[in-house]
Amino acid sequence: MNARNELLFQSTSNDLPKTTRSQNELLRGDVASTVVDLVENNNEPTCFDETQKPEDVNHSSKRRKRQSLQFNETVTVVAIPMRNEYCRQVRSKLWSNRLELQQNIARNVVEFAAEGWNWRTVVEDERMHVCAFSGQRIHPIHCDPDFDIDRVSVLKRETL
Repeated sequence: MNARNELLFQSTSNDLPKTTRSQNELLRGDVASTVVDLVENNNEPTCFDETQKPEDVNHSSKRRKRQSLQFNETVTVVAIPMRNEYCRQVRSKLWSNRLELQQNIARNVVEFAAEGWNWRTVVEDERMHVCAFSGQRIHPIHCDPDFDIDRVSVLKRETL
């Protein structure tokens, strides 16, 4: 769980009022009717392995019975605080200011240009470098001594 999620969980888990409502109060029939034909496992949907066909999951039964998703009749509703209700420290972890957004955009432009402006060739997490101090992932382009910033503008013009 990352720092933002931890802070959100800590700040909302204990202090807020909880109310219980029935499923019918929260879900309209049209929403519930769209989630049929899901395989259930202890009232939770299961995920299939990509190599496995859905009909191969239930080995004990030769004929396939129609299964559907079921909802618990009661749920717990937790209020989410407004942005101004968080302290300054929590707000700075959850939301970015204008300067941080500009820096992120500039970094993303450089990284995307290095990938040839093609979303199919983006560097996935497992190919990123990991900072030994902070644990953050670093795009390989920031560690490449042969990277030429002028090449970025040329690549951009070629793709436009």
